[in-house]
Amino acid sequence: MPSFQLPNGKRVDIKRLVRELPGAWVGWQNKNRANWVAALSKSWRVLDHYGINTPNRLGFFFAQGLVETSYLRASVERLNYSLKNYDETGWFQNRFDSREQFEHEYLGSEERIANRIYSSRYVSDLGNGDEASGDGWRFRGRGFFQLTGRYNYGRYNGLIPGVDLVQNPDVLGDDLLLSIKVAAAYWADRELNAYADQDDAVAISRAVNLGNPNSRKKPNHLADRKKWSFECVRFFGETSTQVTAPRDPSREVHSSEESDDVREIQQDLKALGYLDGTVDGVFGPDTLDALRRFERDNDLPEDGVASAEDRQLLAEQAQRLETSALQRERNEKPERSMADQGLHQAVDGKSLGQAGTSVAGTGAVAAGVEAIDDLAAPVAELQEVVSDEETMGFLQRVWSALDPRDPGNWTLLLLLILVAVGGYIYWRSRRVERESVDAYRSGRLR
Repeated sequence: MPSFQLPNGKRVDIKRLVRELPGAWVGWQNKNRANWVAALSKSWRVLDHYGINTPNRLGFFFAQGLVETSYLRASVERLNYSLKNYDETGWFQNRFDSREQFEHEYLGSEERIANRIYSSRYVSDLGNGDEASGDGWRFRGRGFFQLTGRYNYGRYNGLIPGVDLVQNPDVLGDDLLLSIKVAAAYWADRELNAYADQDDAVAISRAVNLGNPNSRKKPNHLADRKKWSFECVRFFGETSTQVTAPRDPSREVHSSEESDDVREIQQDLKALGYLDGTVDGVFGPDTLDALRRFERDNDLPEDGVASAEDRQLLAEQAQRLETSALQRERNEKPERSMADQGLHQAVDGKSLGQAGTSVAGTGAVAAGVEAIDDLAAPVAELQEVVSDEETMGFLQRVWSALDPRDPGNWTLLLLLILVAVGGYIYWRSRRVERESVDAYRSGRLR
């Protein structure tokens, strides 16, 4: 099973994330997805090299790649725009003189469309030539971040010795692990780890889709990028609360140090509300001030040195806070949380209860229709009951309508039994649902 191997021994099953993605996988898309899963499963060393090694950073990085590749269905940009796409896409319309021009000169030719929309006439920062140069098609989007434009291909040309992205741009769509490395380098160039640490999905989306985190334009598919950013953060967060390998918790950490131990301390301080700045692994003034306030609040020597005692207490408090937050989520939203984790027992119990209600209701309606003719006369006569003798006579007639010894009454009796069975199913399902919710809240169901 393809898995994302972490240095702390944990494995992340990438397929589990892929199963949550939208859209059906058929034909060539299955092969593309399998290839992407294989490449992503081998990418830990590459991502760790660029500091993409926390749940937030991994989550935001993966999310952008998922959207850029149409949820791992493609590795090379598709430009098969239709007339409907033309009518619905403002920026695309602006690349052509008229709808008629697009229809008669470009429709059906991905190459001509690429050369037009990515030419220097319309996009100056890609480094492409004019439409006739062919650069638009040659340097169209490829890889995990759909790298586009001669300038960008040239910028990451030296990442792999012997691989010339300008002379052989197709390699970026063929070698998916290479494309992930290029995406990670692009991420680092734009310093997107800092934005990921601040949960800034919009800035990251602008950087990946528009080339600049400070752009004022709206990135394509922004809602999807934001949604999957936090879905992927949740995915990696559930796998391991600390994605990077545990360092040396017994070592003292001092001001001005830059290390993964500092990053670990910063994460705990941030979780406890002491640190407002970014988690960057650098023991600067903000981290020093946060640590001293933590030491003061916990009656520890206020020396600004992260001793083994400081670090142990920090880790314990952060873990307790995380556990209590998880417990609150279990108590407040048990059904949603279970559904998110694939634990559908309580939800299935509710569905079973609805089925039971349907069975009972169907039986009740049918029984009522069956009984109406037999009981119509006795019910009408009930209005005329004036004495005990007459009441007894009425009850005798009701009994005759339900007498099981009379074959004519069997259909009605079977329908009444159906009502009883449906009622039992409903009662039992509610009990299953309550027991499942209680088990999840208590931690017995995970």
